[in-house]
Amino acid sequence: MPPEKVLGVATGLDMEAFKELGPASTEAIVDTIGIDAVIDMGANKMADVVGAVEPEFIDELGPETVGTMVEAMDVGHFVAVGGDQTVALVETMGLDSVIDLGSDKVAGVVTAMDKDNFEVLGAESVVDMAGAMEPTNLANIGDAAASGMIDVMPVEDLGALESDKLVGLAVSVAPDSAVTLGAENITTMVENIEPESISLVGGDTVGGMMAGLPADDITGLGQDHQAACLDTLGADLLGSAGAGFDAIEPVETMFDKIPAASEAALAEGVEPPAEPAAAVADVFSGMDFFGAGAMAAPATGEVPTVGEVPTVGEVPAAGEVPTVGEVPTVGEVPTVGEVPAAGEVPTVGEVPAAGEVPAAGEVPAAGEVPTVGEVPTVGEVPAAGTQ
Repeated sequence: MPPEKVLGVATGLDMEAFKELGPASTEAIVDTIGIDAVIDMGANKMADVVGAVEPEFIDELGPETVGTMVEAMDVGHFVAVGGDQTVALVETMGLDSVIDLGSDKVAGVVTAMDKDNFEVLGAESVVDMAGAMEPTNLANIGDAAASGMIDVMPVEDLGALESDKLVGLAVSVAPDSAVTLGAENITTMVENIEPESISLVGGDTVGGMMAGLPADDITGLGQDHQAACLDTLGADLLGSAGAGFDAIEPVETMFDKIPAASEAALAEGVEPPAEPAAAVADVFSGMDFFGAGAMAAPATGEVPTVGEVPTVGEVPAAGEVPTVGEVPTVGEVPTVGEVPAAGEVPTVGEVPAAGEVPAAGEVPAAGEVPTVGEVPTVGEVPAAGTQ
């Protein structure tokens, strides 16, 4: 087929179509129309072809041709062709030439790679690429690239990165991946990020990093870094600023003053003394919980002064004169102001004279002594002295 017709066919094919044809057919098309014709069709067509050929074919194109292609392509193209083809582009062109194209170009090729690709390039190349990117580039390379770079870079080179670059690298790491970075890498990153910049990483990723550290490594961090991590997680609830929990002073409470039964007595089944309950009463008896003043509980048999409000449930002794608000002996229901004598059982609302014991429901006149059990007719007022 003449090159012109092949060029027409190639123009209508996208990456998926080239992949369906297979690497051999795609390479034959490129050989027929020439790589310059592919380049002339633009970055999208270059990416379509690169994504369908073998990495070895890319190497055969040579550094100058590949350099032209890389310069025309952007991050979307590199991601589309995949990590293996992108590594082939970088290796054919040379990393130094890629770096010369600027930090955005380096970030573009890095974004397409993962840990396996970085291992092919080698630790030294990964360190050089990390150093060539800006913090904003590192913050946008994605989880696979960021965690891959951290895994492949020697820990001393990782720690040598500037604080803001470590922040950018950490921002790209997903929380689930942060847990798997390894204690040494996590510790190195956290210790070399300025404490005031840790919050920029974000709570989820910092939480993942802390979850990936043993407790001893967390406590081994400087106090400023511990405090910054806690603040970022929103966990400094005690305001301890990263201090260990053993630095929090204990607070003495009133309950510390309550005596406890001895262990020996409890072991022998001896009932503990009543002092603890009494001590509780002593602690709370003088407290003004509701702003009404302290309320003292009168002892049994004591006659409270007017206006005193005994404690709820108090039962005055026989003969006491309860004031308004007191709870009389069980069975009594005197109305406000009543002064019943000892032994009386008046009905609700009755006002009997001293010594009277009227039957339930009776309403005798003042001075009457009705027979026990007599039930006068409603409204009836018996004559004086009648029974």
